Amino acid sequence: MNRVGVFFVLLGVAYLIYSIIYRETITIYFKNIKLKEDKKREYFKLQLCFSIINSLIIMAAGIFITIKDEQLIYVAVFPMLVHLVNYMMKLVGKTKGYLDV
Repeated sequence: MNRVGVFFVLLGVAYLIYSIIYRETITIYFKNIKLKEDKKREYFKLQLCFSIINSLIIMAAGIFITIKDEQLIYVAVFPMLVHLVNYMMKLVGKTKGYLDV
C-alpha cells in the first residue's frame, strides 16, 4: 500500500470535516476577500460546495495514487487541480455578486 496515497485520502477526509465544521466562516484560501453583507449566506453555501469538490479531488488523488502506485508526478498535478477549483470559486463568487470587487 502506498503511503503517499493513504496520506492524500486522510487529508481529503480531514479537509471535508474542516469544511463542514467551519462552513459559516471564510476558509483559509479566501481570507483577503470582502463579502457583501446581504449575500453572505449564499456565499457560504457556494464555498461549502466548492470545498466538498476540493476534498473529493484530494481523496480521488489518494485513491488513484494508491491503486495505480504511480510516480510522484501525479502528486504535483492534483494540488494544481485544487487551486484551479479555488480560482473558479472566486470567479463564480464575483459573477454572482457575492464578493465586493
